[in-house]
Parts: sequence; structure tokens; C-alpha cells
Amino acid sequence: MRNGYYQRNLDTQYGRIEGLLVPRDRNGEFQTQLFAPYPRHTGWLEEAIIKMYQSGMSTREIGKFIERILGNAYSPTTISHITDVVKEDIAKWHTRPLQKRYSILYLDGLYIKLRRDTVEKEVIYVVLGVNEEGYREILDFFVGGQESPMYGRKFFKTSTKEA
Repeated sequence: MRNGYYQRNLDTQYGRIEGLLVPRDRNGEFQTQLFAPYPRHTGWLEEAIIKMYQSGMSTREIGKFIERILGNAYSPTTISHITDVVKEDIAKWHTRPLQKRYSILYLDGLYIKLRRDTVEKEVIYVVLGVNEEGYREILDFFVGGQESPMYGRKFFKTSTKEA
């Protein structure tokens, strides 16, 4: 009580809580167990942003949506920083260790509409391996290029050199 308190707002999945009174202690060591000391929102917001990004919304569209819901704006740069977590996870997945042997390897391409500057159809290559026990596993995927036998050969040549 003697050291006072400070006010802060907290955005939750149920809406904004305004005017939270957070107590202070003399040494500045007090930390509430209800929320972290610096973030102004709980983890639900990052999860929601990542889901919207995965579904194809642009960072500007996500920012406008968040502003309509919460009343305060999140810049496209802030949203990009949040979605970079997804890119890190994908990079880890691409470099994970694989089994030494696969009985069968499939490489196939699927054209889907992707939004970059414009919406255009691009090929997504998927590499599927069947191990010696008969289990299928997605080994890798990548976007771009034109679907052709030559592209597949290039992929397998670079993959075998790295292995």
C-alpha cells in the first residue's frame, strides 16, 4: 500500500480490462502471477494473428481487424514480427534430421492461388517418403518454379549432395 500502484490496461480474449491497479514494492521486485510485467495482452492475440496469417490474411488486414476488435492499432511491422515465429518453426522443420533410408520417394506439385503482391497460381512441391516399415512421411515442401521433370531432378541432385 505504501509504495502505491500503477495503472495499466490488458487486452484479453474477452475484451479489454482497463485501469488495472498493479501494486508496487519498494525494490521493484513484485510481479503478479496473473499476467507478465510488460505485455499489454495475453498470448491469445499472437495465436489469433498467426491463425489469420496462415489463412491468407495480409498483415494490413490483420491490423485493421485487430483495431476493430480491440480499439487500438497494431502496425503491419508488429504483426510481421509476431508471424516471424511461424517462419522460424518452418525453418526448423526443413532442417530436421531424416531417416537414413526411404524405400519410395514421391515428388509432386500442386497449383494453388497464393497472395504475394497479386493473387496468382503457384506450384507447391511436396516430397513424400515411404520408410522401410511402410509409413509415409512428408519430407519437405517448397514453393515456386514450374512443375516439370527437370525441376524434380534438380531437387533430388541438391538433396543428395546435402545428405
